[in-house]
Amino acid sequence: MATGLYFGTDERLKTMLDAFFEERLKSAGESHAIVKVGDEKKFAEALAGLNFDVIFVEMSVTPTPPNDWVQMIHKTKPSLKSPFVLVGGETDPTKIYKHIESGWRDYVHLPPDRSLVIEKFWMHAVGGRSADVRQVYSLALKESATLAKVGIIEELSEFDCKIHLNYSIQKDDLMILYSKAFASVDEGETEGNVLARCYRVDPAPSAPDEFVAQFYFVGAGDERLKAIRSALRRSYVSGKR
Repeated sequence: MATGLYFGTDERLKTMLDAFFEERLKSAGESHAIVKVGDEKKFAEALAGLNFDVIFVEMSVTPTPPNDWVQMIHKTKPSLKSPFVLVGGETDPTKIYKHIESGWRDYVHLPPDRSLVIEKFWMHAVGGRSADVRQVYSLALKESATLAKVGIIEELSEFDCKIHLNYSIQKDDLMILYSKAFASVDEGETEGNVLARCYRVDPAPSAPDEFVAQFYFVGAGDERLKAIRSALRRSYVSGKR
């Protein structure tokens, strides 16, 4: 059973997850739940009474600035190991990066995207993706990407990407990825960027001294998601020729 806590006033994220949990109960007999609270007192009561696998917090409800607030939570409740996911409308990757550096595990945009919300919940609640609950699907790709060094994007979806590297990185590494695959063609971009966190690193099957790293996107806004979906459509059409 996976459990979540939502601290905020917006109903949409909880409604999306409740519907998904109902589907999972019917199809797989699994029981998952998310609790929603709207003020700090009820938030504290929920933490005192239950353990949660993931905690979502709206930027607008924290009594102090979100970054100060999450640092205070981690300092005063050191035994609380749940990942904290910030929810809001920020679109600037630099500002989102500062939120993540301050102690937030991830960032979810409002209005929420149902498929990505489910993927995010599962990623943070159980620590990885599961094929039987996957909501978005990847396409094979061969597109260069720049991290600190250059890699090759082998698979891409709206949720994550798989990059072939000739150097090793660590799970949980956070970085900005640059690639034509993230570029908004309508805006005249030749290269786009997206903040991402590594969630898995494996040896490359074809080259023992190389690696395949998988990253999920952190705080990718509507414009960046549109760019990624456009890249996926172009790859799909090209593969049909």
